[in-house]
Amino acid sequence: MDAELNDVLAQCYRSTGVFGKTFMPETFNTEFSALHKAMLAAIDGPHQKVVIAGPRGLGKTKTIQAKCMQQILFRDVNFLLYVTNAENVAVLQTENIKRELRTNSEIRRLFGDIGLSDA
Repeated sequence: MDAELNDVLAQCYRSTGVFGKTFMPETFNTEFSALHKAMLAAIDGPHQKVVIAGPRGLGKTKTIQAKCMQQILFRDVNFLLYVTNAENVAVLQTENIKRELRTNSEIRRLFGDIGLSDA
């Protein structure tokens, strides 16, 4: 692996925003606002528990999906618990994460075929 790629992957490991723009450019396709930057700083910060409140359309769900994917790909977690207002919503969101991990061509190129449990 070349030094430039290692540098990009290191930045993706440290920053959910960089990860999103690198691996999900169609979703993270605008500049981050002050609210986005505050949200990203909170989820990338040292706290294990973070509450995010923001207006509809801010990108909270996609940002958390990116964070989950980042933690899975860089093997920071063995298990994720996706908490939301309803079980069916949590199932839908985890299925979206699994689909993105399995079908994203850039992720597959750099990380290989991601084996995920359907449980």
